[in-house]
Amino acid sequence: MAGRREERLTDRKYVVFDVLDHIASLEMRARDLVEGTMAGLQRSPYLGASSEFAQHRAYVPGDDTRHIDWKVYGRTERYYVRQFQEETNFVVTFIVDCSESMRYGSGDASKLDHACLLTASLSYLALRQADAVSVALFDEKLISFLPPRTSLGSLGLVASSLETIRPERGTKLETVVPVLVEMIGRRGIVVIISDLLDVGSPDGNDDTAGILRAIQLLRHQRHEVVVMHVLDPQELSFDFGGRIRFEGMESLPAAVAEPNKIRADYVDIVQRFLAQTKMACAGTRSDYVLVNTAEPVDHLLVRYLTARGKIREGRR
Repeated sequence: MAGRREERLTDRKYVVFDVLDHIASLEMRARDLVEGTMAGLQRSPYLGASSEFAQHRAYVPGDDTRHIDWKVYGRTERYYVRQFQEETNFVVTFIVDCSESMRYGSGDASKLDHACLLTASLSYLALRQADAVSVALFDEKLISFLPPRTSLGSLGLVASSLETIRPERGTKLETVVPVLVEMIGRRGIVVIISDLLDVGSPDGNDDTAGILRAIQLLRHQRHEVVVMHVLDPQELSFDFGGRIRFEGMESLPAAVAEPNKIRADYVDIVQRFLAQTKMACAGTRSDYVLVNTAEPVDHLLVRYLTARGKIREGRR
């Protein structure tokens, strides 16, 4: 990412070159067969596809060594594989939570900042491997949808769309996903990036059932689903002291409380919510990633994508 492209991205808030450099060797590859691809830039499942040469890309462990271009290796001393037109791309769709609760952050960055940095960084990986990226922003409804794009230069559009977010309303993932299913079209990878604090249920509690229904609908359409559950460390530990007034978000009232007296009950409720959400993802063969905003984004992505790659290799 050098020269003019780098200049265009320099002022983008969520394009952090140190992060991109750290994750540059990773890949966002599909585990399951989706339309147009097998595991990211692999052979098309459709018969009769053209075998005309299209381009080179860097070799990664697991690629068929028969496709290594040894002439290129002789000139560069680097391994590249030949790609053909039959090796078509898949679409990675990011569904990003822009609700009011995402504004919270006990440190320098909010949950929303973390979610946007994750989106931009994963978009870079997908675009760099010639796959398509689309971005949907939502709260109680779908706010905007950036259609799939494949050029690496599209990263600027992704980043600029993330900078327009103004969190104001609540979260209703279950009402947004059916709309998106019609817009996404062909099967691909869908990455949900949210704190999953949906207070749309009648009793005012977190609607884990609604989250499950949203994931099930995506899986029914044969999308591969990754849920990145973004939470602040204070939301996990409730490590506050003294008597504190907590401001309500997403139509919830303010409340005064002494954290020391309720911490144990609070942590128990949070842990049960995490367990239920993780179980819902496991039951639909979807990835669940707990994103603690105290962990740098590049460290999280190295850990997750490395583990994901090992699981994928084990399925071959």
